Amino acid sequence: ASQGIGRATAILLSKAGYTVHGTYRSHGAEAEKLSKGHGIIFHQVDLADRGQTIKFANELSKLNLDGLVNNAGMFEMEDWENLSYETWDRTLQVNLAAPLILSHILSKNMPRGASIVNIASTDGFKAAFNTIAYGASKAALIHLTKSLSANLGPKGIRVNAVAPGWIDTSMSDNAPAGIVEDVTPLGRKGRPERW
Repeated sequence: ASQGIGRATAILLSKAGYTVHGTYRSHGAEAEKLSKGHGIIFHQVDLADRGQTIKFANELSKLNLDGLVNNAGMFEMEDWENLSYETWDRTLQVNLAAPLILSHILSKNMPRGASIVNIASTDGFKAAFNTIAYGASKAALIHLTKSLSANLGPKGIRVNAVAPGWIDTSMSDNAPAGIVEDVTPLGRKGRPERW
């Protein structure tokens, strides 16, 4: 929640009157500013570390939560000829396993009417040349969203996913030149705060 879509979402929820708990891995200064400016409660967690993710989820499970936004994401450009299995493992842990773990543990204490929102990507719907791990993780997250809906719907918990394209955040700074203009109807990146 310290940057990008997560930051915009956390601020929006805070302004709407919710108590917001957010995570950050390495952007402590940004988290501190948001905590002071918007009252967001931050927790330092590396969601690529399954043990840290489970510990964090267990700590938060003591709270009464109205919702969960699984927004943390990892995106690295890849070269097929020199594919990194470490990048694959870390990407799937952050983008797929962490949302599963958080949803599984935290939904146990969510009341009827609670909501889980997973931030997927348009990359989950198409082939990838140099973002294989990211695209695969987002495609799987879309499927996970459907499975969570099937399991949590009878308990009155809604589970949905949104799939943004190129958004003007630090994650998209490495976009290949001209691609955004070629693949988006508006000819520019989306903005985290508004469409």
